[in-house]
Amino acid sequence: MDVTTIALAVSSIAVSGSLVAAVLARSRSTRALGAPVAAEIGARSLYAVPPLVAAVAAVLLGGAEPLPLVLLFAAIALWFLAPRTGDRVLGRDGVRRGWTTLRFERIVEWRLTGDHLRVLLRGEWEAVPAPSRDHEALRKVLEERAPGRESRFTS
Repeated sequence: MDVTTIALAVSSIAVSGSLVAAVLARSRSTRALGAPVAAEIGARSLYAVPPLVAAVAAVLLGGAEPLPLVLLFAAIALWFLAPRTGDRVLGRDGVRRGWTTLRFERIVEWRLTGDHLRVLLRGEWEAVPAPSRDHEALRKVLEERAPGRESRFTS
């Protein structure tokens, strides 16, 4: 086995595995969130950089062969499909922070402050955009779907 074949094999595994994970995360997120209400889009994740670099290396080592080019296009798709780690999205049915999506029913604790819905996610408070004009309606939804979980913490 030569270096090009090994690089192509490693690139194939990295890109295809990462692309599958990104597509599954996006699909799960879309189902759990429902229609988006508000969003703050973060910077692109560095998670997609190593597969992209591996695909470019495969193209450079393998020339214009079909498989390296397919890998390069798959890595580019990964770059655009992967959830951004800094994304904060409020949907009709839940919230998303980066790769993590929660339906309202699964929120452990929440509070509405300013223009944000704050949710306790993995032990840390995360702020998701929630325009203050929508707080009354959102509070009703949260009280119905996550009853008794409103935080009384105020600062």
